[in-house]
Amino acid sequence: MSNIGVLETDKLLLDGHEPTDGFMTGAVKYKPYVLLSATSINSELTLSMCVRGNEQDEKIVNDFFDLMDKNIDVLSSKA
Repeated sequence: MSNIGVLETDKLLLDGHEPTDGFMTGAVKYKPYVLLSATSINSELTLSMCVRGNEQDEKIVNDFFDLMDKNIDVLSSKA
């Protein structure tokens, strides 16, 4: 896991306009490795994963995020 961290909107201005949302990803990993990256902007957390694999690998990653989605309230209440 990589905590890329907080994206500071005041440092990401485009022609004086602050971004309203966004995220950064970590490096693409090849099987059997994966990297889950965390970024936040405007107090919203984004988890991302860049994986190169086949359809079965895609299903595994999607199942992982489905499991995270089902349990995120429990995980965030522990903080």
